[in-house]
Amino acid sequence: MRKREKMKKHLSPLMVQKNNQGAAMITVVVVMTVVSLLVSILMSTVLVNYRMKYTNLADKKNFYQAEKAMEEIRQGLIEDVSEATAVAYKDTLQKFSLLGEEVREDNFRKVFFRELKQNIQYVEGRPYSTAYLSSLLKETGFQENQEVGAKVASEEIEVKTAKDELVLSRIGISYYGEKDHVTRIHADVRVQCPQLSFVDPAHMPELPLYTLVATDHVQVDPGDSCQLYGNAYLGKKETVLRQASLKVFPGEGIKGKGLLVSGDRIQGIQASNLTVTGMEVWARDLAVDSSTLTLKDASIYLQNDLVLSNSMGSSAKAVMEGDFFGFGNIKTLVEAESVASDPYQMEKIQKNPADYSSSIIINGIRSTLDASGLTSMKISGNAYINGTTSQDRKVESVRMGESLSIRSNQAAYLVPAECVAPGMDGGGINPMPMTQYSALRKELEERYGTEADQYLVDRNYITKKYGHSLNDLGVDDWQIAVQQVNGIGSMVYLFMKFNSETNANTFFRSYYDKANQEKLGNMLKLYGGEGVFLPKEVLEETADDRFYFHGNVLASESANLYVPDRLGSSDQGTIDGQKKEEMDCQDSFAALNLKLLKEYGTLTTEEKHRDVFGNLVKPMIASENADYTIGVGETRVFERETGETAILVNGDYRLSSQGGLGGKTKPVLIIATEDIFVEEDFSGLLIAGGTIFVKQNVTLKANADAVQKAFMAKSPQGLMVCDYLVNGEGYLTAGNQGETEGDKRDVIDLQEYVIYENWSKY
Repeated sequence: MRKREKMKKHLSPLMVQKNNQGAAMITVVVVMTVVSLLVSILMSTVLVNYRMKYTNLADKKNFYQAEKAMEEIRQGLIEDVSEATAVAYKDTLQKFSLLGEEVREDNFRKVFFRELKQNIQYVEGRPYSTAYLSSLLKETGFQENQEVGAKVASEEIEVKTAKDELVLSRIGISYYGEKDHVTRIHADVRVQCPQLSFVDPAHMPELPLYTLVATDHVQVDPGDSCQLYGNAYLGKKETVLRQASLKVFPGEGIKGKGLLVSGDRIQGIQASNLTVTGMEVWARDLAVDSSTLTLKDASIYLQNDLVLSNSMGSSAKAVMEGDFFGFGNIKTLVEAESVASDPYQMEKIQKNPADYSSSIIINGIRSTLDASGLTSMKISGNAYINGTTSQDRKVESVRMGESLSIRSNQAAYLVPAECVAPGMDGGGINPMPMTQYSALRKELEERYGTEADQYLVDRNYITKKYGHSLNDLGVDDWQIAVQQVNGIGSMVYLFMKFNSETNANTFFRSYYDKANQEKLGNMLKLYGGEGVFLPKEVLEETADDRFYFHGNVLASESANLYVPDRLGSSDQGTIDGQKKEEMDCQDSFAALNLKLLKEYGTLTTEEKHRDVFGNLVKPMIASENADYTIGVGETRVFERETGETAILVNGDYRLSSQGGLGGKTKPVLIIATEDIFVEEDFSGLLIAGGTIFVKQNVTLKANADAVQKAFMAKSPQGLMVCDYLVNGEGYLTAGNQGETEGDKRDVIDLQEYVIYENWSKY
């Protein structure tokens, strides 16, 4: 140590200087090395960052492309859903009339999934193949030459099926980008069955064209009048006008004739007035008793009779212009689909043939029937005399030989007096007072016991009046009718019964020809006091197939008898066509009284067992939906921004200036589960589950445009009127003025039925 210190002391200044310079140089080298290292580190960091950004950019690009590939698969599946929907919908419509409402939905669902599985090449019980999904990659599919694009994962994909959906689970997409960058994603695809309303517009009644629909009947108060413009359903029960007036005209928007339907009789009594202009009328009967019926440019279809009577004292008058068709004939009606498929209806017709045999009957004196303005006139049945009980004999009616009958003609069908209990002390008279009839019955019972009834009339007795026995005249049986005669009391009439229309027709012609023309002519003048006028084609015997009578007809002019074999064609093809027309009318009448449609074959089994109200309006109470439910006695208002308003009532509703909406917009649609009372004019549609009572002189008009919009009116709960109508979506047709997007329920977005779930990147 000391030696080293001594050496330092002996160093020259030059050497010290050199040593300092070397140290400095070493310092510089160290600094430069550090800087170089820092630069190197910085450069490496920049490069890594660049590479990271490049990789991230590539990943994003790949991810977007993979996502695009998945969307391509979805769009392809949407097209498959569209094709399957079209096939299933068409198949269901083709079977529409054969399927019930729920069965239609099941059929659609079954065919939809069958077609969908076929489209995507899925075989039941096997895992899903990825080949078809790969074929959907039109733009993003893998390009072998560039080794870029999307591939569907090669692993098998599980398929799960349920009632309303099919799920393709864990569909994998691998997207290969530039420089071997790969992004993988997977997701489940849920394909659901579209929810469609299977309502063919052709199978829906044109409700907006109606002014009123009454389930029971329509009643106009005595002394009041109602002018009705538009289609109308008067109900399934008898509509009676008593000292009242009803005038019906087509409404706006109706092409051709309007439609007036009654499931039972339409009757005017006590100086009432029923006028129908430009309408098609369907009813069981039309009757005027001391009243007036006027039909102008009308088409009349009756299942039973047109009856004129004067029980109220004054005369009855019916004036008809247009077409008249009494289509009731028991032989053809029982072959109609609506009857043949309904055992109850079949039995009803067979037990009561008189109620289903069309005719025109003039029961009251001084009546007027002016049918001269008819351009066609067809009557398919025969008139009947109403029968009454005779102890153990059942109530039956007596078939007559006329399609147009005058009450006085009934005398022709009386059992000849000489055939009434011949050889008995009380026999030989017809008609007879009830007291004499009772005595005769007692006399017969004393001689013949329980078989007394068959000896009351002897059908084998050769009559002086006809020169033949009743059996030879085609008489099959006899029937009693009891009538009240002023000043005498109850009189018993014994009538001959003909089970064959031909025998009845032949008998009446024979009766007419046997010197009874003058007698029948005089009675015709009494009952048809103002005249029984027929179309000139009938009078001139030049009638073609537009004129047809199943029985005989009398007219005022010379009291001539017009027989069926001289009216209409005897050609078998024409006769068959007439029968088919009668059956078609019976089916149309049945369908109108079920759903206001004429096509019976389009009705479902459920619809055939409901009435019109049940086929139009759903129950207003649903236990599972409080917002939907309208409680008993409650009223709910539905309004549109454009002003159309509807009122739904679970109970009665009174339409008056005091009732209604309390100052709000006047309603254009009222639906009540019970009765509706009309006390002011109304424009729109009234639907009642009971009766529609007209309490004032009012005018009721259809308003198709406003009613159509009112079907889309909403309640405060957000429900539409159509939600309360059976197949209500069918009333929401396209092209409604002022409709909003929320109103359009007939537009189906199929994209909503192909849904991605459980999306992830891996």
